[in-house]
Amino acid sequence: NGFADNPEPTNDPGDAVRIISVKVAPSQLVSSITKKRKYTGTIRAKQQAALGFELTGRVEKVFCDEGDVVSKGDQLALLDTKTLDARRETTKASLDSAIAFMDELKEGPRQQTIDSVEAQLDEAKSDLKLAQITFDRKRKLQSSGSISDSEFDAADYSVQAAEARVKSIEKQLDELEQGTRKEKLDAQKAIVKQIDSQLKEVDVQIEKSTLVAPFDGKIVSRMIDPGGIASASVPVLKIVDSANLEAVIGIPVETSHAITSSGDYKIFVDGQPHQAKLLAKIQELDVTTRTQSLIFQLEAKAQESVIPGQLCQIEIATTIEHPGHWVPSAALTSGIRGLWSLLVVDPDTSKVKRCDVTVVYTEGDQSLVQGTIDGDALIVIEGTHRIVEGQLVKPISIEASSE
Repeated sequence: NGFADNPEPTNDPGDAVRIISVKVAPSQLVSSITKKRKYTGTIRAKQQAALGFELTGRVEKVFCDEGDVVSKGDQLALLDTKTLDARRETTKASLDSAIAFMDELKEGPRQQTIDSVEAQLDEAKSDLKLAQITFDRKRKLQSSGSISDSEFDAADYSVQAAEARVKSIEKQLDELEQGTRKEKLDAQKAIVKQIDSQLKEVDVQIEKSTLVAPFDGKIVSRMIDPGGIASASVPVLKIVDSANLEAVIGIPVETSHAITSSGDYKIFVDGQPHQAKLLAKIQELDVTTRTQSLIFQLEAKAQESVIPGQLCQIEIATTIEHPGHWVPSAALTSGIRGLWSLLVVDPDTSKVKRCDVTVVYTEGDQSLVQGTIDGDALIVIEGTHRIVEGQLVKPISIEASSE
């Protein structure tokens, strides 16, 4: 039981005073303490995305399944694009026609067209000359009363119509000889640009009908099969970047100040340590825990045994200026007024005295206490229930006892 008692005393007054041997340990006076605290967080992938089509349509093909590893740019799923393909062909034909007409306007009229209009002008002039001759005859006959006024008016109208036709053809010929007007060419260019925009819009819709991987990662969820209808903006696949894992841990602000990006830290997952570097500190307190979230980048090999969603821990040691004595926790006994007591052996008299102390901090089987304790005090660590204050004892150190 850790005691070396001398024989029980007899009734003889000459018997020696009973001395009990007790195990003792020296207290350790310190001016500061290092506190270690563990904080819990969650493992997450650096990148993760729920992927969905921007268009609504029937799913034609799905090229991946849950657990597949994909690379950035890989095709993951495809919508049926038959309707879009037909629309593209129609729009492309309209564009080709508009471009051809624009090129024709740029080249101007052909010589054959000009020659044809010139021939029409000659014919119109001849008709005008004939109408003028007829009008002159009718006017002589009308003055002699040989024809009615209506016949004269008809001849007059024929001359006017022939003159108007000549002017119209002359204007048409003038436009042909001057070439295409700039306004007409600009209008056709605008038509070409509009149809080209429609074609590009169809191409974008066809491109959006293919779902591609935005980054290297692993497919963790698949919610669609070929033949199903995919709705716009509704996720059909989920991908995570499992090669780059992060730990998000909430730490009190007063402790997080000591954590820097230049330090090396260990993140524990299922008891296994993984090297980590500080990536960022979120400059906002969690309203529930009143802690600051810190993001740590785990080493690359962590992906072999760690998966997103697991719990993790980090142990942070902080030094606090706090004088006191380190003593074995087992040596503490209940005192008065909520204090604790220690039995201390006076090295000069070898007698036991009681010291009231306050427990400041406990770590493992050691406690940091403050009270009226000398720096080299010997603390009784076993059998305190067998000893009373003022009793004479023989202190035995732990080392001597083990020997």
